[in-house]
Amino acid sequence: MPSKGRGMKQVNPEEPRGKVPAPKDGDWHCTMCMNLNWARRDTCNICGMRKPGGNEEKREGRAGGGGEAEVVVVR
Repeated sequence: MPSKGRGMKQVNPEEPRGKVPAPKDGDWHCTMCMNLNWARRDTCNICGMRKPGGNEEKREGRAGGGGEAEVVVVR
């Protein structure tokens, strides 16, 4: 019988490996891989999928088209 080595622990793959952390305010689950991501992330750290509802980013720049359209009424 092969030795387990010093300090080696035999692991049962059927048992959970540890506690799953509880989500905190703003944390989100990826819709693609179900990974729990921290609130500060805009993309999943496992698969790279964008955060749901993440289109609220403020668009700025010189190319234009990022601001709200102004409605002008001509009479």
